[in-house]
Amino acid sequence: MISSSIFLAVLPLVVSAANDWSQPCLQGICSYDVAESTTSMPGSMTITGSTNAISDITTAAGWEILGCDPNAESSDIRLVCKSSDTAGAGCDHLYQNGAANTIVRLPQDCLKVPFARVARAWVPDDQSIPSSVAKRIIRRADDATPQVKALALDTNWSAAAGKQDGNVTLAVMASNVPGVQGNGTVTAAANRRRSRMFERRGFGDFVKNAIGAIKNADSFNKTISSNLPPIDINKSFPVFSSSLSCGGKSATIDINANAKAHAQVTLGVVAAGTLIPPKLSEIATYTGVTANLDGTLSINADLTGSFDSGQITLFQLGLPGLDIPKILTVGPEFKLNAQTTANLDVNLNMDIDLSYDVQNLKLLFPPVKGQASNGAANPQDTPLKLAVTPNLSSKGDVQVHLIPTVDLGVSALGNIVSATIFLNVDANAGLNLNLDAAANAKVATNGTKSAGASVNGCVDITGGVAANAGAQGSFFDLFNDQTVVPIFSQNFDIFQKCFGASAGTPAKRSLAVPPVKRALACPAAAQTAAPLVDETVKATSFKKKA
Repeated sequence: MISSSIFLAVLPLVVSAANDWSQPCLQGICSYDVAESTTSMPGSMTITGSTNAISDITTAAGWEILGCDPNAESSDIRLVCKSSDTAGAGCDHLYQNGAANTIVRLPQDCLKVPFARVARAWVPDDQSIPSSVAKRIIRRADDATPQVKALALDTNWSAAAGKQDGNVTLAVMASNVPGVQGNGTVTAAANRRRSRMFERRGFGDFVKNAIGAIKNADSFNKTISSNLPPIDINKSFPVFSSSLSCGGKSATIDINANAKAHAQVTLGVVAAGTLIPPKLSEIATYTGVTANLDGTLSINADLTGSFDSGQITLFQLGLPGLDIPKILTVGPEFKLNAQTTANLDVNLNMDIDLSYDVQNLKLLFPPVKGQASNGAANPQDTPLKLAVTPNLSSKGDVQVHLIPTVDLGVSALGNIVSATIFLNVDANAGLNLNLDAAANAKVATNGTKSAGASVNGCVDITGGVAANAGAQGSFFDLFNDQTVVPIFSQNFDIFQKCFGASAGTPAKRSLAVPPVKRALACPAAAQTAAPLVDETVKATSFKKKA
């Protein structure tokens, strides 16, 4: 599997999880790490600001919290300094410029967010201290009882913008690339929050290196493919079905997909901006895909008319993402979609294979100046079966699509913005029938047998594969649904053959006006479709179209 040097460059920062709760965040800089697990890729965030803007209410900063719901996003809590020397313990830091609207680091068992805003601070009437906490408090010489404090905590980041302590800046990085060593190693042993001081490198360098790595990425690393869990599909799926009563019998259209796929997906995100006020000024996502796609779409149509299955999701699988509550959430998902459209005036049975190897596909989104998203897809041999009603004229068209998709749902800063970034690989094929009622023609086979059928005219089958990306929704002013990234597009002539009186004539796709859409109807003649094509078309025979 491929991985961009973007994330290999910054991943040592992402995985340097010291988990050092013994160090307080009192110097205006603090970090939070997410461990790798079966549901999460490893990630890291850092905030920085003035020493008055960011504080700490963990035991490292001298505090004992007297009860807090670990599953809530906001709460009123009571807390007490564990030492009578409140300045030496670090407790006074919270109040040095007023506690209200200060951003505080939280213990890992208090609320479900790593940081919170102090909405209000007061001295509660309830001054009781549980015995389990009281025995840990270092009392003064006069044995005076320490004062219990109270805080209202929430994640209303916008409300903190009025405090005169300047902005609080923010950077987030995450990637699902496993097995990379940095200053430390993230393991999947514990899906719990980790906190550390951001040492050895200033916040400005942190952002500069992270975003700079995005903009200067120019290579890939293929050495870790065996460590990425693959996505494997081998299953048949219904795509479309409809039926009518025709002459006392049921006539149907059935479309099914027999999908086989093996894919590996690499993901990453780098974002930077301000927590106070809440706004991201930079974001870059990376999606890398290598896949083997082998899908057969089968159409058995006894009805005539027009139909469109719409885009049907055959398979979907959530991938490990990133969830830093109220800061940044990235929810990746792999989907396999299919769609068939047709306009038919004869009975038709068709099996067509859509087989491609997708190589080194990478997407940087939104687009990064000077860095191209690119990749390639190589077509494979295509088994093809086609049967149509003999003795009838036809100007039919069929379009089939098999579309692997990676979606990245992204929301930030308390869901004040959310959008979905998508990467599609659309493998498609088109059938054009131009047939007349005429005399006998022979079936095109692999040479082992032939059959008679009253078919005259031409069959033209084209195919292609295209990768493109875009967004649904807008994300601050960084991208919106008008942001489109075309990556590659390849089109082929797969099969062209004429039968009967037209044999020897080059098959040409009809240039007529597209047929008028017609409701599904019973066929004009109740005849069984006769085999016309049954062979495997070699990929080496595909003719690439400009």
